Amino acid sequence: MKLTTAQKWILFNCLRQALYFFLCILFTLSLRIAATYFKAETFKEFGLIENLQLTLLALSGVAFTYLSVISQKFRPLLIGLSSLCVFAFCRELDSFFDVHLPVISWKFCYIFPLIAGIYFFKKRKKVKNILLLFCTSPAFYMMCSAMIVFIPLAQAIGNRGFISTVLPDAHDVILMRRFIEESAEILAYFLILLSSIEFYISLIHKKKK
Repeated sequence: MKLTTAQKWILFNCLRQALYFFLCILFTLSLRIAATYFKAETFKEFGLIENLQLTLLALSGVAFTYLSVISQKFRPLLIGLSSLCVFAFCRELDSFFDVHLPVISWKFCYIFPLIAGIYFFKKRKKVKNILLLFCTSPAFYMMCSAMIVFIPLAQAIGNRGFISTVLPDAHDVILMRRFIEESAEILAYFLILLSSIEFYISLIHKKKK
């Protein structure tokens, strides 16, 4: 049976989401393999996990910035997403900024989403439509998945008090908290990078056809 254009696009979407799923599995398995070599160094400051987190955030920020250049229609939203990546990048470097900027530390990075918010407000007349398009796209749902992993899993379950309560006999609660939090965060950042790819495919590339 010959598929219609709409059916072909649905099939393409399903195959693409399946590919993202397997990429996430391969990504997490590769971390397990790498950890066998780095051992305890894996989760230390500026160790394997933290460096990969910074790399993923940098790639996502660059991707959203590039998309904002090639797509004038979605530019306000893409600049906002890029600024959030920069914010998260600086936040991950909190220990670095604590030493080199002892008073304000990493909090200076609030300026990036603030600037993006001002730009967003100036373009508010066209923002409503692009937000509606974004909220009905696979890119939005992938971004939501990243936030689900990042907040409930990394921040709530990876809470030191919670771990101490349910595992009172744990030898190193701090290391366990860091293990849960950082593992969830790196997966969330990987999903954000995938969402930047999905943004192009489902919103920008599709609209060009």
